[in-house]
Amino acid sequence: MKNKLLLLLLSASILASCQNDNADKKEEVKSEENSQENSEQKQPTTDIAYKEGEYKAVAQGVDGDVEVIVKLGKDKIESIEIGEENETSGICEAVYETIPKAIVDNQSLAIDNVSGATITSAAVKTAAAKAIEEGSSKEVVDALKKALVPVDVKDEEFDYDVVVAGGGFSGIVSAYRAASNGAKVALIEKNGLLGGTSITASGNMLAAPTEADKETMKTGWLNRSWAQDLNPIDMEMLDALIDVSPKLMQVYDEIGVDYRTEPSEKDGSITVKINPNEKSKKNAEAITIPSKKANAKGAPNLITTFVKKLEDLGVDIYINTPATELINDDGVIKGVISDSKTGKKTFNADAVVLATGDYARNPEMDKEYNKRGAGEYSASAIGNTGDGHKLALEAGGVMNPFQESMSGVFNANPHDYPMVGDPTNGYPFEAILLNMEGKRVFKEDGGSHPQKFEFVREDGQNTAWAIMDSEIAPNLPHLEEYLEKTANNDKIIRVYKADTIEELAKLMELDPEVVKKEVDRYNELAKAGEDTDFGKDPKFLKEFKAEGPYYAALMYDATRGVFGGIKTSPRAEVVDKDGHAIPGLYASGVISSGQFFGDFYPGRQAIGVAGYMGYIAGENASAFADESVANDFADKGDKK
Repeated sequence: MKNKLLLLLLSASILASCQNDNADKKEEVKSEENSQENSEQKQPTTDIAYKEGEYKAVAQGVDGDVEVIVKLGKDKIESIEIGEENETSGICEAVYETIPKAIVDNQSLAIDNVSGATITSAAVKTAAAKAIEEGSSKEVVDALKKALVPVDVKDEEFDYDVVVAGGGFSGIVSAYRAASNGAKVALIEKNGLLGGTSITASGNMLAAPTEADKETMKTGWLNRSWAQDLNPIDMEMLDALIDVSPKLMQVYDEIGVDYRTEPSEKDGSITVKINPNEKSKKNAEAITIPSKKANAKGAPNLITTFVKKLEDLGVDIYINTPATELINDDGVIKGVISDSKTGKKTFNADAVVLATGDYARNPEMDKEYNKRGAGEYSASAIGNTGDGHKLALEAGGVMNPFQESMSGVFNANPHDYPMVGDPTNGYPFEAILLNMEGKRVFKEDGGSHPQKFEFVREDGQNTAWAIMDSEIAPNLPHLEEYLEKTANNDKIIRVYKADTIEELAKLMELDPEVVKKEVDRYNELAKAGEDTDFGKDPKFLKEFKAEGPYYAALMYDATRGVFGGIKTSPRAEVVDKDGHAIPGLYASGVISSGQFFGDFYPGRQAIGVAGYMGYIAGENASAFADESVANDFADKGDKK
């Protein structure tokens, strides 16, 4: 596959997950998509006539309308361009580069969605169909929706030194490091675009830009990971990770990553923050968060920079290519097989790196391994179904004993992924946040990561109630819409209005006396101007009005995925039950993160684990491949 294709399909998906799950406000797009998928396909007719001209139409995307501009000739669709839109940076680019071109090239609307970007893909196709209908007829559009698009299916075999399975940030760094060491590298990605869940991240991570910063990085890491009762951090693994931080920071500088550094006032540790691109800034402006501005994400800029470098290094990138089987030669991993839509692809290699993300999108695995977090709504990439975990286990690897959902964002709509992508909770900070027993246990402006520590439930989803008076409630996004949905028995949204706190508590199915006591206590703190219970910023302390109405919104913790995964060595080698490395098999990123985070994910570490362990995996996989070549020559009596 030509690397030119890479730049047309770069980046990826949490919001790839949002592209597939945000159903309640995407009905038009979804129905259009379903009608296309269910239509009987046939060869396009050759006698279609259009009214020449330029036509515009819009369709609902993930976070607003997507405008499409279609130019029609007498007998063909001449061009399709994207107009005004604000879809997610790092995801929409792949759609805009591929879907319009495919429609024009095939003169058909029966084009496959870009996997990992379903809603944006469908929005472009729906808007294109509307515009074409303006210049033709419904019958013509129906014919275009049924026009057969041929698929070239053939089995192929390739030879590489290193194959990296998974095109998120960790896989990209692994491929970069192996290729920069001189290895011939293939990067295969299950979805139709790169970036994985990382694409929706801030890009912030604890770092040691120089050798002298390693100790402060370790201090900062451990300070953030203060809960280690259930899952103590593996210090040997952490030391290995920290040891390569200056090397990765040197790579950032060499390839031109646009970042800044911010030291901690508490311990001097350094956070590297990726500066967002212009589109990410525009995305952030459209996100409504009640008590602050949304953060512009840096990860799309980070991933784009690395992807461009992969092309320079000659890395071959294969999209829509899932890793379905390891080539196991008597316990030594010798490559990967992909059973893809375009045929069986065999990638022979001396080393394989698994960087396939988590298993949050696999309910069976979630229930088996992540019992406490099973059933949570997740913003993990849609392709994260545990493929790499299963391959590692089949090869003799073992799961880390501790598995846990990563902290998400409290929001009344768990499918509102543009908001979920921000680390700030989706209720007004002036509200009172109660757990499912009706108790206030957390400062409302405390941020989504520490919130996780206080709201984990063993007997259900990690949810909370945000209660508000009539002055605060209008700041909750979509208040009236959510009240109506609740009245219509929506399966997810629960937002209530009542004249008294006691009546509100009954609607929340909580003890009215308990809730009233918490509200009275909060009012005392507000009158005093200081939250001596939990330390909420005084500017958000506001006494509730003595008279109703009052409001309550159920908040869901839409998690970022599942950490834990499989065990690896400090060299990123996948290990068996006895701790022995499985020759030729490596893993990096969230698939092998359980040894770094402690009991809960505290933020600013996931991108670090992805980048640093990706570097280690690429380094050691390429060294193993080089050694394998040397051994092959030695076995044949030749000299390397």
